[in-house]
Amino acid sequence: MAPKTTDIYPFRLTIQQAKEIDAYCARHRVESRSDFFRFAISQALRPEIEDPDLIFASLKHLHDTMNTVSRQQEVLFSYITFLARHFLSYHAEIPNELKEAASISAVERFERVFKSYQASLKNSPAMFESLLADFFEEHK
Repeated sequence: MAPKTTDIYPFRLTIQQAKEIDAYCARHRVESRSDFFRFAISQALRPEIEDPDLIFASLKHLHDTMNTVSRQQEVLFSYITFLARHFLSYHAEIPNELKEAASISAVERFERVFKSYQASLKNSPAMFESLLADFFEEHK
């Protein structure tokens, strides 16, 4: 079955394509659909980036950045694993009669530390706070 189309334009588009064009125009303050089509056609015929060396340099920079982030992530995971091993190695098992009280205390202490950490982020750069916002929303 063929997708639904609209006759708003001198050529056929699916209804989904028409909605996406209208949304793009609204988001980017494109005044008319004709302006959108002229812009899209000019981008297809004369893209801003045609220099292969510039494209390669951009891709190399992106590759290098991703490798740096990957190495930093490996270091972070290694450090967290080390801390967990260190913590478990140097702290004795809690006796059974104290486990429930220790568990309740641990949850309360974690909540206090977590709230303090969230408060400290108010002094952090906006980008860092933005990256962590979803995480904090999920763990309220």
